Amino acid sequence: MVNAKDLDGLMMMYAEGTITMPVNEPMINDKAAIRTYQEGNMGESSAQMSFETLEVYGDENTVTEIVISRGKGSTGTQVSSGKYMVIFKKSGR
Repeated sequence: MVNAKDLDGLMMMYAEGTITMPVNEPMINDKAAIRTYQEGNMGESSAQMSFETLEVYGDENTVTEIVISRGKGSTGTQVSSGKYMVIFKKSGR
């Protein structure tokens, strides 16, 4: 979704109440604001992103995923890297 610049598809992964913490920027805890932030990222970046899951753990109510991201420019050189955690919580639906 990121490489295809599919903002709608990416936003389907975000639940209401999601919090994102961009590097060197204020925390974003509103889904509409996260959409605006991601839209800006997609417009600025031409990097091809890859994601590597390092670990997944949890139980029937909460699962945590630890991920490394890497971005490569048009020449194939790494232009960005990052790490993040995703916490999935079971909802009453």
